[in-house]
Amino acid sequence: MFSAVLFFLLLFTPLIFLHELGHYLAAVLCGVRVEAFSVGFGRVIWKTQRWGTEWRLSAIPFGGYVKMAGENHSDDRVPEPDELWAKSPWQRAFIAFAGPAVNLILPILVFTWFLMSGHHVVAPIIGGVNAGSAAAKAGIQTGDRIVEIEGHKIIGWSDLSGLIGPAAGQTLKMVVERQNERVALEVAPDSKTVEDPLGGLKQRGMLGITSASQAPFITPKFGDAQLQPFDRISQVDGRAIRTLHELKLALTTSQSAVLTVDRDTKRQPGKRFSAERSEQLTINWVRPAGVTGFPFEPVELLVEGVKGDSPAQSVGLTKGDRIRAVDGVTIATWGELDQH
Repeated sequence: MFSAVLFFLLLFTPLIFLHELGHYLAAVLCGVRVEAFSVGFGRVIWKTQRWGTEWRLSAIPFGGYVKMAGENHSDDRVPEPDELWAKSPWQRAFIAFAGPAVNLILPILVFTWFLMSGHHVVAPIIGGVNAGSAAAKAGIQTGDRIVEIEGHKIIGWSDLSGLIGPAAGQTLKMVVERQNERVALEVAPDSKTVEDPLGGLKQRGMLGITSASQAPFITPKFGDAQLQPFDRISQVDGRAIRTLHELKLALTTSQSAVLTVDRDTKRQPGKRFSAERSEQLTINWVRPAGVTGFPFEPVELLVEGVKGDSPAQSVGLTKGDRIRAVDGVTIATWGELDQH
């Protein structure tokens, strides 16, 4: 409740200020003396005098006002030249309309600025594929860039939901770009029951993909003593590595490489990796005997610790275990574990 009220005030108070500022500027432009400018009503909790006007912050923040000289006009006296009723009807109408005009014009200006400045588009590159998902069955791989679905060109990640969501149980033709080659695939989205905006239930197509790439944190396989669990490999032979997928491409067939490794020795189990306090190492890595393919394990689903009297402890999980499957379903990420 408190957060909702705070959000309302953070949104509403600037709108009040801009509305009243419109009245204020129009009045000053027409030569009307403004006695007070207040954001809020009731008891004044802060005030200052500037440019002939008392600027106030009042205790009740739901509103505001601009107090102009002579606004309570009486027919038994002639208004002073700098009072509101000394101005022409057109000037008074301009002052009255200026507040709403600001509120009408502001969204247009903000929207125009948004369009002119551009906005962030998430590229339709697969960051992860859930094990056993429709995407995995269709042969979609991490690192694939979705180019086309049913003849519709895909520019950003947001383009996917409108094509995949309504296609539960159908088969879609898809084109992906994989290592500079285009690959045609057919995928049948899984059907998932979700709640619609009116509270009803509907079936929605799901591929089981994510745009979030895994970072290049690793756990060494048996026989590799140079590296430690949760080392982050940031370069291979001087080439920057940003994702686990890029690391796999760089090392799956390599027999040796010069690795730049970031190691946070002070990180506690379950805590975030700190790039600021990590030390950077250069390691001349050589593939251990008997290790084929990608020479490391990802840190996803590696158990760092188990709390006492927890469900994890009750089923026998211990530090160093790696979760491979749930109820017989192979999983590869913590997100998939949450879904089960």
